[in-house]
Amino acid sequence: GAVRAHAMNPRIASITRDPVFWVILPLALVMLPHLPRLPLWMPALVFLLFAVRLGAVLQPQLMLHKFWLFVVAILAATGTVMHYGTVFGKTAGTAILICLLAIKLLESRSTRDYMLLIALSFFIIVTNFFFTQNIPTAIFMLGTVAVLVMSLITLHQGDAALALRWRFRAALKLVALAIPLTLVMFVLFPRVPGPLWQLPSDKNTGR
Repeated sequence: GAVRAHAMNPRIASITRDPVFWVILPLALVMLPHLPRLPLWMPALVFLLFAVRLGAVLQPQLMLHKFWLFVVAILAATGTVMHYGTVFGKTAGTAILICLLAIKLLESRSTRDYMLLIALSFFIIVTNFFFTQNIPTAIFMLGTVAVLVMSLITLHQGDAALALRWRFRAALKLVALAIPLTLVMFVLFPRVPGPLWQLPSDKNTGR
């Protein structure tokens, strides 16, 4: 058992050093609060796609052809409509966006693709506040933002091979520097009546 575990360590280390790991980790974190609102098949599909993409780090042949990704996208959209009755609204719209991000991951190979996924992850963080604005959610999302920033640092470290502790501390410093400006904007930004955008109401709940 110990010999086998030792033999697996280089493979695990190879995965955790790959940029894909540092894209999947924040993606999973931003999706986590949404899991209770999703049909059971959707988290299963998303995390299966995550597992396939991680496996492709060691076995590139696991990467799916674009045709099959299109099929998965159509099936996910169909399942969303069958469950929610629509792909619009805050719940259904967030659900299909989560699925599409996981599918996009399967065709992502360049730093530019990974940057796009991380940028969209910041948007997924905002969608969590469509449903709840309590303090625990805010704290969790703030921590997730730090992980996203650390992922950005990882994607741009090149051959520097920066230590994990250094990247995490740098991410925390950057987030901390942003907090005062955020508070100033919160206090001084003019309030407008009603939401800045109007989402369709979720008339259909999970069946």
